[in-house]
This record gives sequence, C-alpha cells and structure tokens, in this order.
Amino acid sequence: MSNTTCLYPQLAPSTAYNKGCRCERCCSYTRNRRRAWYSKNAKRENERNNQYNKNNRKERNKYKQQWRRRTPIRVIKENINCARCRAIQIGGLGCVPSLTPDEQLREYEIYETRYYLTESTGIPHEVDHIIPISKQGLHHPDNLQILTRAENRRKGAKLV
Repeated sequence: MSNTTCLYPQLAPSTAYNKGCRCERCCSYTRNRRRAWYSKNAKRENERNNQYNKNNRKERNKYKQQWRRRTPIRVIKENINCARCRAIQIGGLGCVPSLTPDEQLREYEIYETRYYLTESTGIPHEVDHIIPISKQGLHHPDNLQILTRAENRRKGAKLV
C-alpha cells in the first residue's frame, strides 16, 4: 500500500526497498492480504501434495511388491555378492580369491542351505567364516560354515 492512502504517512515513509507504510493499519492490511492469499493457494498446494504423495505411494507399493516377489535364487545370489563385498572391505582384495566353477557351486549350495534352513525352521541362520577375515581368513567355500545367528554373534571374530 502506498503512503497516500495511509492515515499516518509521516510515521514510516516508503523507502526504495520497502514500498508502503509500516504503520499498524498498513501492516495489518498486508498481513490479512497475505493470509487470504495463503488460504486461497493452500488448497491448490494441498491438492498438489496429495497427488504427489499418491504417486509416491503407488511407486513404493510397486517396489514392495517387487521385493516380495524376489525368488530364492535372487536372494541367495544377492547374499553371496554382499558377503564378497563385505569381505573385500574388511580384508582387502587378497581375502577373496577367484573361484573355479566347482567352488562357486559349493559356495552357492552353502548359501542355499542357509536360506532353506532359515525358511524351514524359522530360526535365522548365517554363513560364518571358520577363520575370520579379520584374522587373514579367506572368503572361500572351505572356510565357510552355517551357524545360527546367536552362535555366530557369540563367536564374533574369534578362532574357535
């Protein structure tokens, strides 16, 4: 609002940055105009947000359904890859030797056995390194064993 319509123009003249008066009457007028603008546009904003959330919800549900549809083979392969990556992070490249096809099959069978043991008994099982990687053990089928989660956590990085 400009100073010409204000009842008290002498209280706060307009500056280059502040167009209009700073008196109580003018400020309350602009506050009320802002409130009206926000309340009018809030409906549009809420509708946009709701539409965005609906789309995101659909995407999340689609992802959850894909996650549920993972086949045991995919789960086992993911577990093997994750274990190899963790072994590389802990022990470096030297602790993960390249495997022959027979050794790869044995590694897959160990992880497959662990998966089906967990599924059938309901007790979580884990694949453990007999000689821990932190103690220069290798991520190799000869160095792998299946333990329950409780036993594996109890063992930790110890040589038993």
